Amino acid sequence: MHVSHRSGFPQSIRDRRNPLKATIRESIINFGLILVAAWILFPIFWMFISSFKDNVSIFDFPPTVLFRPSFESYGLKVLSDWSRYFMNSTVLSLGSTLLALVVGIPSAYALARFPVPRKDFNAMTILSIRILPPIVTLIPFFLMFLFLGLSDNYLSLILAYAMFDLPYVIWIIRGFVEGIPKEAEEAAQVDGCSVIQVLTRVVLPMCKPGLAVTAVFCFIQSWNDFPLAFALTGMHTRTVPVALASLIGVRIVLWNQIFAIGVLNIIPAIILAMLVRRYWVRGLTLGMVK
Repeated sequence: MHVSHRSGFPQSIRDRRNPLKATIRESIINFGLILVAAWILFPIFWMFISSFKDNVSIFDFPPTVLFRPSFESYGLKVLSDWSRYFMNSTVLSLGSTLLALVVGIPSAYALARFPVPRKDFNAMTILSIRILPPIVTLIPFFLMFLFLGLSDNYLSLILAYAMFDLPYVIWIIRGFVEGIPKEAEEAAQVDGCSVIQVLTRVVLPMCKPGLAVTAVFCFIQSWNDFPLAFALTGMHTRTVPVALASLIGVRIVLWNQIFAIGVLNIIPAIILAMLVRRYWVRGLTLGMVK
């Protein structure tokens, strides 16, 4: 706690003595936070209102905020054409997230609890996968999956995404497992639980915030990926980011449709974040302070 050298009282006590100063400080902080939030949300707001314009009015200068909305970009034909791409993105993102969690959680538990040889070296090796730029792996992945007959296949992209999601899962879950008292696991073992039962019945329920944060990170990373999806997908497995690139032509760019699909593209991530909001803040801040 910060103590003033002049008064000898903590900062919070001096603020109570001077409520006007505390109110001014809080107002400045709140105003700054509002500016930051407006700076972050303005592009999303502009994308949203531009999705209701036609391709001509988008380029009006000065830009118009009040206008007669057009629902051409959200028409049934557009939504039916893009439903397949959204389905592909959903299957790939959920599949890769689930696979990364299934493989990464036992690995994180082993690194946290068992005397694994060269534990720190192995953890850093796993982290190096995340440090590696995904674009470096495009040609090796493409040639490998082409040789295995998995080109334009869900499995190829799920495996590729899961490989890049594993460092997130292992490092985040490992930190949460290390924060769980060993006595809880030892008590479960005394009651006759096996290692798998200890992991599923004791550790995982206590790691819900970490699981929520990890799942959201993995899902969003897979949902928004472009380079790997561009190289490994075809007509049957094309995802939303790859399909969006097809709207940019040589002679015409369908900006209003791009904005409309962009608005729809952020909805799944928002829904997922709302579903895990109970654990979101706790999962992000746990471990920052002792």
